[in-house]
Amino acid sequence: MKKSIMILGGTGFLGTVLTNNFLLEGYNVFILTRDTKVYSARQHHENLRYCDLGVLQDPNFYKENKISFIINTIANYGRDGEKKTEIIEANYCVPRKIFEMCLLS
Repeated sequence: MKKSIMILGGTGFLGTVLTNNFLLEGYNVFILTRDTKVYSARQHHENLRYCDLGVLQDPNFYKENKISFIINTIANYGRDGEKKTEIIEANYCVPRKIFEMCLLS
């Protein structure tokens, strides 16, 4: 059985490199993205699945997909004029929510 990994921020520079390496190693890779349609059209691989936050907040998701581990590469630096609350949400709150859901499953 293939191992499954979740990469938060998997569409950024570091996340893309990690995703490609894990796919080459035969992992099932789940990526958190804000817009699943945009990214699923850009890169398709049978072991790659793009997920939005709603999917990842379902506690059954982690059991059903047997996620072995999670890597967080989410980074919002505020370069595009985001408010401090938006930066905190992206860099702290979202990863925390996902880790909590994983622990509950």
